[in-house]
Amino acid sequence: YRVTVFDSRFDEVADSGDLSAREWTPVRPLPRGVILTWQITARSDRGLLRSPVPPAPEARFRVADARTLADIDQLRQAAQGSHLLLAIAYNQAGMSDMAAAELDALRTQNPNAAIVAALRESVRPSRP
Repeated sequence: YRVTVFDSRFDEVADSGDLSAREWTPVRPLPRGVILTWQITARSDRGLLRSPVPPAPEARFRVADARTLADIDQLRQAAQGSHLLLAIAYNQAGMSDMAAAELDALRTQNPNAAIVAALRESVRPSRP
């Protein structure tokens, strides 16, 4: 596998090189607060396979900017363990995985609350 990350001009921002693992951390931090795209290339018996490719939508993401992270950290300190408040903040910041984790923790605390289950079901990966 090989993962390549591009900026909005399709200039390469990061490249994993050849990987055998299913995880990769770029050597340098990715730029914050801008929309980036990624593409994965896999080597197989059929040759090189890339994903996504048109007509599939681009795989876009944004690394949270420092201000957003500071705001969430401040809320975390003030929220006194409120998984709901943190889930809302993460979801608004486009951090759906973090929002889902907070709602999972809230569901553990409130296993019979239908509204918590519905909220958790509503959190989907977002696209910038």
